[in-house]
Amino acid sequence: MQIDFSKTNRLIEWLKKMIYLDTTVTSAQKRIVFRGQVYFCELGEGVGSEETKERPCIIIQNNLGNKNSGNIIVAPITNGGVLSNISVCIPNNKYKYTDKTGTQLYLSGNILLGNIVTVSKARLGDFVVDLSKEKSLMKEIDEKIIISIGLYSKFKKLNDTISADKITIEKLKNQRNILTEELKNLKNILQKEES
Repeated sequence: MQIDFSKTNRLIEWLKKMIYLDTTVTSAQKRIVFRGQVYFCELGEGVGSEETKERPCIIIQNNLGNKNSGNIIVAPITNGGVLSNISVCIPNNKYKYTDKTGTQLYLSGNILLGNIVTVSKARLGDFVVDLSKEKSLMKEIDEKIIISIGLYSKFKKLNDTISADKITIEKLKNQRNILTEELKNLKNILQKEES
């Protein structure tokens, strides 16, 4: 077995950082964050092709969970690598933001919804940008999450059922309107015959 000393050193540095982050957990749990916000997040050292190091991550967990838990669910944003599965990635995003020194910067990269991860709020660094008002982006994130966790076919079937039910409801409303009109006409005829 060959020992990779650079990886070993990175793991030792990560262990030091992890011990420090663990001391901040209590205060970090109180941090208020919202779905759609992007923060720098310390992902640490990973195994295999897991996302590593500090990188921007978008919060994808619902706001109730964000409020009541010390952990949050995020999706990493990265500039590197080949996109192996575009069906669970949102490529080539670019958003303007101002850093804490007042400098205008751009957040760019691919949102990796195939690599969603639960992390402690203690891993969150600086706020980058709030993307929650980017409605088309948030909708696409929702769709890619459904694909990523294997619920697409169930969601599609449910959506198709709802669409079919809406069509049926419209047909029934039209039939009701026709029958109501016919009933009204019959009442008018009866009233004329009675007089």
